[in-house]
Amino acid sequence: MKTPLSFLLLFLFLLVFGQTKENSYEYRKQKYEETVYNELMKESKIMNLKKFDKIVLGSIDESKLKKENVVFIIQDLDIKIFYYYEDVYSYTSSEARCPYYNQAIFWNVKNVKYLVNKFRKNFIPKKYGVEFGFINEKDKNILKHIDNKVFAKDLLNQKKGKYVEINKGKIFEKEILFFPYNRNNLELKVIDNENVNFDTVRIEFQNFIGKVIGFKIIYNGNEKELTQKTYQYQNKKWVEIPTTDEYKF
Repeated sequence: MKTPLSFLLLFLFLLVFGQTKENSYEYRKQKYEETVYNELMKESKIMNLKKFDKIVLGSIDESKLKKENVVFIIQDLDIKIFYYYEDVYSYTSSEARCPYYNQAIFWNVKNVKYLVNKFRKNFIPKKYGVEFGFINEKDKNILKHIDNKVFAKDLLNQKKGKYVEINKGKIFEKEILFFPYNRNNLELKVIDNENVNFDTVRIEFQNFIGKVIGFKIIYNGNEKELTQKTYQYQNKKWVEIPTTDEYKF
């Protein structure tokens, strides 16, 4: 008959074994991420990333943005909170998978103002992530969690408008910051969960070993009709290549 001491020793053995295995996994995962990161950053040193800006900007489909205002989504580079459907252990940080070209780099004041003039529309930033929502100068937590700190600072110098949401007769209003096109007044409206006078655009990026960048553009949250493209840097030029399974994300 086993004594309580033997059960205790068995329990401690299993506990230590489990921790060792987990630590070993974490170590391997960390080394893998470091290897991917180092290789990607090494490749990025010979790329002309400013030219890639133009490719992404030129890929935004004006026909999908029919309303007079465009809300562009700025996502956190990393997941800070894992939901039940997220696999924490298989998740790879953006520092490893997307270090040199990502949404924080793309969404800068120069690119936003280019789109304002190209499409002749107001462009309004909206933050997605741990801190989320439309942004005004009082939203210290949202501004703090914008990965592009230069953009967050410059945003404070933009025009002020209003966001109005009406749902079942209840009215919610908020002052918001935006990039204007030939107008100083803006009132975004949502009535019963329908965007009345604005479209939305979200762009996601992925860096791949082999001097490859992939991106996808989602309009109005409809991922069934997204645009996905993949480019490789070849002979000092960006060349579009097929988006095969290895480049889908």
